[in-house]
Amino acid sequence: LPLVICAPPLVELAEIGIGRDIARRIVEELPAATQARAAQRPHLALLARHLPVAPAPGSDGGCVALVGPSGAGKTTTLAKLAARWVLEHDSASLLLMSIDDDRIGGGEQLRILGRLLGVAVEAASSGAQLAARLADHPHARLVLIDTPGLGARAAEALTRMAERPSARPALALRGVLPASAHAG
Repeated sequence: LPLVICAPPLVELAEIGIGRDIARRIVEELPAATQARAAQRPHLALLARHLPVAPAPGSDGGCVALVGPSGAGKTTTLAKLAARWVLEHDSASLLLMSIDDDRIGGGEQLRILGRLLGVAVEAASSGAQLAARLADHPHARLVLIDTPGLGARAAEALTRMAERPSARPALALRGVLPASAHAG
């Protein structure tokens, strides 16, 4: 018997921005006996199997700067990465950096997080300050850098820091986008 593709899962996948070709493949994987009502959620489980999951940035240490638009969740993501690091390693091996001096209280969130986690927190307003603060913490196996919303100042500071060969291992820039963002 041919598989009857029910419209609700296909429509829902299209509405959340899943490409038509991927949505069709997922719906085709639904069991043939699935009724329209019963097929309301299995397609989301099938979608999850198609999504590749990368390791968390900095899971092996290094120097990671989170960049993205204002309100994307950079500081929240940094907090989650920091908490995970402290749970899996010791807090003395983590350094939190802020170059977010554009926003009122931008660095204050990191200072509070640092106090809660028992980790060092530094702030810098230029590439030279950033490199100097990093040099003050040679024991840090992971450095997480919080940046202001994408802008010239953040890009300039990170570029200068990345150009300093003695500053740290390679700086990894990781983009943070809101989960609700669409490809367009």
